[in-house]
Amino acid sequence: MLETLFQKVLQVSMSTSIVIGVLLLLLPLINRSYSAKWRYLVWLIIAVRLLIPFSPSIAGEAPVTIPSVSQNVQIPIPLPANTNLSEQTNIIPTQPTPVVTPNSSAVRTITLADLLPVIWLIGAILFMTYYFAGYIVFRKSAMRFSEIVEDEQTLATFSQMKQEMGTKGNIELIRSKKVQSPMITGFVKPIFLLPYVEYSEADLELIMKHELIHYKHKDIWNKLVMVVANAVHWFNPLVYVMRYRSNADIEMACDSELVEGTGTEFRKQYSETILSAIHKGRERETVFSTYFYGGVKTMKERLGNIFDGGGKRGGIVALCLVVAAVIVIGALVACGGSTAAELTAEEKAQITELLDNFGRELTNVTIIDPENVVAEQIKEHYTPYLTSNLLSKWVLDPSLAMGRTTSSPWPDRIEVDSMEKVDSDRIKVQGYVVWVASGGQNGLKVTAKVPAVFFVKKDSSTGKFLIDNAFSNKYAFYDTEELTKMLQSVLPEAGSQSEPFIVATWPLIDGSEEEIALAYMGTGGAYVDYYTLCIGQDDKLALANFKDEDGAVGPHVFAEGASVKHEVRLSVYNASPLNFYVYQYQVDRDDSDAISNIDVEAYRWNMDAQVFEFDADASQQFKEELENSLDVDKVILAQLSNALREALVANYSPYYKDIGIHLTLDPRADSFTVKDGVASAILDANITATLKAEKLEDMPFVKGMLDYLESVRSTLTDAQLDAANDVIDDWKSELSGYIGKPEPTSYATYKVVARVDDSGNIDKDTVKFYIEQPSTTGSGFEFYPVPDPMFDSEETLYRNGQNAVKEAIEKAGK
Repeated sequence: MLETLFQKVLQVSMSTSIVIGVLLLLLPLINRSYSAKWRYLVWLIIAVRLLIPFSPSIAGEAPVTIPSVSQNVQIPIPLPANTNLSEQTNIIPTQPTPVVTPNSSAVRTITLADLLPVIWLIGAILFMTYYFAGYIVFRKSAMRFSEIVEDEQTLATFSQMKQEMGTKGNIELIRSKKVQSPMITGFVKPIFLLPYVEYSEADLELIMKHELIHYKHKDIWNKLVMVVANAVHWFNPLVYVMRYRSNADIEMACDSELVEGTGTEFRKQYSETILSAIHKGRERETVFSTYFYGGVKTMKERLGNIFDGGGKRGGIVALCLVVAAVIVIGALVACGGSTAAELTAEEKAQITELLDNFGRELTNVTIIDPENVVAEQIKEHYTPYLTSNLLSKWVLDPSLAMGRTTSSPWPDRIEVDSMEKVDSDRIKVQGYVVWVASGGQNGLKVTAKVPAVFFVKKDSSTGKFLIDNAFSNKYAFYDTEELTKMLQSVLPEAGSQSEPFIVATWPLIDGSEEEIALAYMGTGGAYVDYYTLCIGQDDKLALANFKDEDGAVGPHVFAEGASVKHEVRLSVYNASPLNFYVYQYQVDRDDSDAISNIDVEAYRWNMDAQVFEFDADASQQFKEELENSLDVDKVILAQLSNALREALVANYSPYYKDIGIHLTLDPRADSFTVKDGVASAILDANITATLKAEKLEDMPFVKGMLDYLESVRSTLTDAQLDAANDVIDDWKSELSGYIGKPEPTSYATYKVVARVDDSGNIDKDTVKFYIEQPSTTGSGFEFYPVPDPMFDSEETLYRNGQNAVKEAIEKAGK
């Protein structure tokens, strides 16, 4: 939500800056032609526009952003009694870590895109805090050293001026030792502050008229709008300039109204009164008041305005033009943010080839095989065609992947129907997954063409197109605008982060067109996404109704995701229309990592009433089975897994970035045991990482080679120098392939051993790590203690580089 709001604020800031910039460039002409009142109305309209975080769209789609998917954790799904595991489907797109249970920490890479919205929000809060705190301090200080004006002549003059100006409302007249110039302050209960200065009767009348004009114009509220707009757009320097100009124009509009229809002598007297009344002060202390100094240049501008007797236009037509410009430019910027250049013929050919090749591999990945087998199939057959993000998601949860779900029919190919750019680097491709079976003239017959959508992006390092997201089902082509509008009736934020789409469908009755469809709502938070269920019939979708335990009926929004202490999951069990359940459960943990709460909601489909009804018995049964599944052994296994993960991250972090660690329990017998107070787990680790070094010279080993060569260069023969350069070039050639690219996945098997304390948790001080390697005493493999640290230090690597060149030089000298 915050990311989306920040994007909209940026968009509004960009579009409005164009208008502000043009007005500032034309300011000399505008000042000569239009009245100050017109000018400050223009600034006020622009400020209001800055506070509306959306832009109208003239054509094209709104910018599409793909939400980041947190590295969620997942726990086993307990089944209702007498059910088949194959009949229950965990259908939400998450990235589970199979060996880790809900007490695990969710792994999420924090990017600049994640930080900027937070920085913006903090900046806006600090901005407002600064000004409001200053206002509160000033007002308290002014009131502390003040007294109510009781002088009858001053009060009579004030009453007369209020009557002449047609001012209504109670304004308290106060003298304060903390103000140097007259002003009105206060939003709800305004007060007129006078300094302890003796003014002539004529000067006092002018001062009071001036301040009462501010009060009539509600200028304090106008300044508030300006400050709030400035706070929201604190990063935009043009907004600061606009606020300054607005304050100046507010004063000049007040001056113009007061001297309107008067002669030179009156204007001279008024100017002298202003000069005598205004003392230089710090504007930030009194920002929410009618006080304004603005500096010498601005005062000269005000005095010029006072003596300018020439008529100036009100600018109604021009004002309308400015409003139109703000709207049109905002719309253009909105469309510009989402309009991308057309694909070239070459790009279309490359994308078509990518999907052709990927389509031919679909039959080689059998989703119904054991999870670890499917994961290996995905890596073997899909790696050349998927982004690392999608590949890791499908490897961690193979149920999300495309592939073969039955022995017959099977997916044979992908037919591309259309493709378009949705933003600068992502292409949306619509097509069909063609399913075939044995038969027909050529030995195969097409049994179905299932709609599919692929999001493709170009890899920056290789320049090749890769698939970044994909889904295939009956409603893949469903009208996005219609689906979004329907989902927004349940959740107004639907579609704010990405396009909503249908994740999966289930028939209610065999052979019937009526089915249940799960809809991703295109919005969520840092660790959760939101979903709802729809009823599909005759290719149209409608929101499914749920009857809660209080009897209220209506659509229901489900959350799906996990963080360090909380996990919420959605699961569907669809044995038959009479036994179709939707489960929502949440597991909470306390600071000691113990389960503190489990909540379960189970809804059963009522075919007659066409509604999902809350089922208290199923909810309780599911909760009991969930509690049983979260036993002590699984908690200990998760703790051992987390200990290994933390150790690997700690050792990789000094040299690597973008570290990805996938741990699974080794399939051998007794890979996890708890015996005599000692827990042991054998874990298979798949590790991906990218070197932090951005160039070869940043690597300690290479730096050691280069430094050593320079230190002895003057003493070397030509043969020795050639030998040294050869070994350096060889190493550079080998190491250059690792710079800026993920290293090949590292596979290793570890054993983690630790004592278990009386509370059922591992004693972290007793954790030991072992790595499986070829035996040093014979054939086979054995576990050996993991070195601590796992990698050589920078000093050691530097010395190794020196030694490599030294050895080459010594050999060449023989």
